[in-house]
Amino acid sequence: MKKGKLLLTFLSTVLFASMTMAQGTVSGTVYDDSYGESLIGSSIVVQGTTTGTTTDINGYFSLKLDAGSYTLEVSYLGYETKTFEATVNDGEVTRLGRI
Repeated sequence: MKKGKLLLTFLSTVLFASMTMAQGTVSGTVYDDSYGESLIGSSIVVQGTTTGTTTDINGYFSLKLDAGSYTLEVSYLGYETKTFEATVNDGEVTRLGRI
């Protein structure tokens, strides 16, 4: 009986670890195309969720997500909201470049 509980505990731990490792990152830089300046504090939100982040002082953002396909909404006060498709793979960084 102890071996069964030990095996169950081990398998549960492995399953939990594999589930938490099934993440990747999406990143990019938000800037004003006309002036070439970064947009500090831009909002990046996964469409239809409350998951998101904001850009730093250089307009850069990085967002950890579970593996899958997402539509990201990028917004900044006074600018038109843009949407982008991103596919996130396990353990990889998906770079969107300049947005």
